[in-house]
Amino acid sequence: MKTTLRIAAITATIASTIQAETIVKWGDSPADTNIVTANARGLNQFGTSYDAASIGSPEDGTSDYALGIAGQTRTFYGAMSTENTVPIVNNSGAGDRIQMVHNFGGEPGALTSMAVWQAGDFLTGSRALDSMTVSYASRGGDGTTISFLIETTSGWYQSDQNDMNATNVYADFSGTSASITWSPFSEFDVTAGEGEANTTDIKSVGLYSSSTNTSSNFIGGLVANFEVTAVSVTAHSLGITAFEFDEAGNLQIDFTGTPNTVYGVEFSPDLSTPFAPVTDLTATTDPSGDGFIPISAEEITSSRGFYRIVSAP
Repeated sequence: MKTTLRIAAITATIASTIQAETIVKWGDSPADTNIVTANARGLNQFGTSYDAASIGSPEDGTSDYALGIAGQTRTFYGAMSTENTVPIVNNSGAGDRIQMVHNFGGEPGALTSMAVWQAGDFLTGSRALDSMTVSYASRGGDGTTISFLIETTSGWYQSDQNDMNATNVYADFSGTSASITWSPFSEFDVTAGEGEANTTDIKSVGLYSSSTNTSSNFIGGLVANFEVTAVSVTAHSLGITAFEFDEAGNLQIDFTGTPNTVYGVEFSPDLSTPFAPVTDLTATTDPSGDGFIPISAEEITSSRGFYRIVSAP
């Protein structure tokens, strides 16, 4: 005779607030003319290898460059294929800008560079990428192509999407976590990421600039504004949305919770018996907060009882 399973699911529900907030902002759009009062050299010149400990932005107070501006991330790092020898922040009536530039003296050539903002300087603790935006131009040469960079726990990635500007007029380029795809990046001696980029726990964000030259002197990329937003979760909603057995007696519990968070499942046969973890069963919610936990028929040890989803320790 077939055994009838009487299983119920219980859970607590807590209200949630999920929003995007700015974690990196340098400059403004339209371009800000009040960042420096004169050209400002970096604390350290960009080298040909990326050094995460070598600050490339100007020291606080250099040509009135101020690190403590509310809502701004003025400390940045970077590298260039040809060692940077010009002031990194250019005082310009068209808008002060980070300049990743080299003087080729009219000779043909190519220049690549990266500018990076690290998590220690982010404006908030949010780490799940939401969007990236840059306002940039080209100084001389045949034009500048720009793309985005991120560093994850696995390593570095470059956006497959890019934009090209052949003028000194600022152009905007942007993307979201849904529209940007990523490939491993290993220039300037950084470690390339392995597998698919995990954009839920970013360690650094930045820009990659590539310029070519036929006959100009100075060439390179100019950045007037760079902004990054991340998803912020101020509370979480934990609730079971579906509870279904298949023909083989396996159970799947679908639930919602805090995005990118590990949850487990507990069982009590009668509610009088304390809930106990179901061994080695955990699930991580996706960026939208959806998740599921499968329980095989072999793991269902009672014909009746109660399951609940809990935050993993």
